[in-house]
Amino acid sequence: MPDGDYPKYIQKMMQEAGRLLIDEDDPDPCGAAAACFDILALFPDHEDALQFIHRAFRDGRLIRDNRRALSRLIDEWDDRPWQARRRLALSFGYVSRWEESHQDDEEFENEREGPEDVKDFLHTGHLQLLEDYLGGQAKGAEGAWQIFQEAIQLSKDPHATMLWVGKEYAQQGYFAEAVDVLEDLLRTYPEDQAARRLWVEVRWWRDNQNKIPWIPPPGDGSRRQGQEPEQLKR
Repeated sequence: MPDGDYPKYIQKMMQEAGRLLIDEDDPDPCGAAAACFDILALFPDHEDALQFIHRAFRDGRLIRDNRRALSRLIDEWDDRPWQARRRLALSFGYVSRWEESHQDDEEFENEREGPEDVKDFLHTGHLQLLEDYLGGQAKGAEGAWQIFQEAIQLSKDPHATMLWVGKEYAQQGYFAEAVDVLEDLLRTYPEDQAARRLWVEVRWWRDNQNKIPWIPPPGDGSRRQGQEPEQLKR
């Protein structure tokens, strides 16, 4: 759809995104990207909003700050595949403003750890994902998915459980899985605007995870294997 065919308030939202990015006193690339995700929650195929997020994430200071933050936790030469996912998960946490937009929602706050009746299931699934996230265990995600499916089936509040699972997958860098869960949720609960807003954000990350400018290209571990033994002990 051409830009002129969108409602005027969408054009104003795009203008606000541009203002946030170029503000001389306090540029806010993450806020600019968040404004574009707000647009995408209303019009998921808004091409200018999709592309503007790339522009926001190319902000020099944002790239520098995120590279520095990642390097404190992961050596830049560590190119093992599971570390690539960890970089994505950390980066999503650094730049996402989704939770901030819902932090005053009492229901959202109450469900931060998931519905009470399946909280133990969700915690166990979370620990399974951490095996992949922190240790590169290949079957952690597979085990987590089985646990999460059971939690959704057993919960008295499958709506909140699915939202929790979708958010958990996003926070651990499993964007494709997050999209799948959130799309299932939205088919049943199409009016859930919080889920829709999260869905458009993780969908963008799923489709663009190899284009994040501060994250090195994914590798196979060969760079790490070439390091000196004393470096590997760090």
